[in-house]
Amino acid sequence: MQLYWKHRSAQDEERISLLHPSLRSTLKSSARRYLGTFVFCTLILWTILSIFFGANYKKSELVHNLAIDLVDLDRGPVGREISEIIMAMPQSMASPTWRLRADIRDIDQARRYARDNAWGVLVINSGLSGRLASALTLGTDYDASLALTMLKQGAYHPMAQPLYIQSTIAATASLVSAQVTARQLAEFKATANATARASANPHALLHPISMATENLGPYDFELGTLIPPLTFLLMTLCLLVPLMMSKFGAFPLYKRAKHLQIYAALVLVITGLCAVFALFGSLVFLAFKGPHYNTQRLGLPITGGRFFQLWSTYLLTLLPTMFWLKSLSLVVPTSYAAVPSIMTVIPNMCSAIVVLELCPPFFRWFQAMPFFQGGMLTRYVISGAHARLGENLGVLFGELGFSLALLFACTRMHQHNVVAGNVDIMGNYTVSWSDIIPRLRAQSAAMPAERVLEQGEQPQHTSVLPDLIPITDEFSTHQNSMRNETVAI
Repeated sequence: MQLYWKHRSAQDEERISLLHPSLRSTLKSSARRYLGTFVFCTLILWTILSIFFGANYKKSELVHNLAIDLVDLDRGPVGREISEIIMAMPQSMASPTWRLRADIRDIDQARRYARDNAWGVLVINSGLSGRLASALTLGTDYDASLALTMLKQGAYHPMAQPLYIQSTIAATASLVSAQVTARQLAEFKATANATARASANPHALLHPISMATENLGPYDFELGTLIPPLTFLLMTLCLLVPLMMSKFGAFPLYKRAKHLQIYAALVLVITGLCAVFALFGSLVFLAFKGPHYNTQRLGLPITGGRFFQLWSTYLLTLLPTMFWLKSLSLVVPTSYAAVPSIMTVIPNMCSAIVVLELCPPFFRWFQAMPFFQGGMLTRYVISGAHARLGENLGVLFGELGFSLALLFACTRMHQHNVVAGNVDIMGNYTVSWSDIIPRLRAQSAAMPAERVLEQGEQPQHTSVLPDLIPITDEFSTHQNSMRNETVAI
């Protein structure tokens, strides 16, 4: 076996030093190119990090944008007392805002509202005043957990709801129980009737208020926040590899094949790859649920229909993202090939993780990110709560149409650049950006690229030398005649 790294004086005798004057221009151009790439990537990094941290730095000051709804179904003295205690609590920027809902008439309506529209709902159950009065005067059995009910679902946002909403409701229920207990004890001590005091239910007297919890959307497992964005991120990164390789391997196709066929082939290939990886992502979640896939653990049971919905959600999220990235990879030089993916993936990840209500108004544009809409749709499929199908599907299909149109334009532009010789086989531009448009116009005026490709011929660049030959000959003849006259004089 030959040692290729062994020094061979015969082969290396003609090599020169890296600092040789003949390599100076090459070193300067390489240094300028790498320095430009470094500066540009530094600006991109600072921009992306500013977006991420800027979306989170005011989180504690904007918690009041989250709302908790209070529903009084008791409509008795105890219900009114609890409502007054809660609504009289001091409001701060760092705590959710309480809203008293008088338009909800029964528990079923409250469940529907909590499942589809609310961050969280605290219900004062019907008949609370009567049950508590009977327990205090007649000594009947009393269950304090029937006083209040917290209706929760984690699909609105699995990070904000347990962190801000459910914890606030639990703390408020404890505060209400303490104040009602203090009021009852004061009244009990002031009661002179010994019979009434002896017949009172001590449990109802000392612990009148407790809270039960009803989970309307099972999406409160630990990885609930990370499952959609992390799945989208890994699938996108895996798909970036074949997309970048196709740019380098398809150079002869752009030179010879028709544009519409190249475009259709790209759409079919990218769609097929996204469908396969969407299937992988769905199978991974099915494996995550394990043998409990048909139970309420870690979300609703996974049936055939729900599995198809999950696969369709992943696919519809991946398609506009990958068409967008493929379009940008065709027009961005190879030196900056990582920039489109960084500028696309990190904002998408931020949109799927952060709580928009806790961000400054500038970051409302996160709602246009495919990961944001796909994450909401994924949580709905898994939990059945917080349905926003019109918004999610409308935005995703709109982005799909835009990305397809962008891919059509970018493939056409890339083919023009290949035919005109503006880019090499690695995708680097051989001319400056300011020269591309004039060259394309000149080429289109001389011979349209579509006509050349339809004929299956190599594009022939029109030379201007034959038109200059007669002028040159005439000028030479005239110059010789003038020289002869000068000699004669």
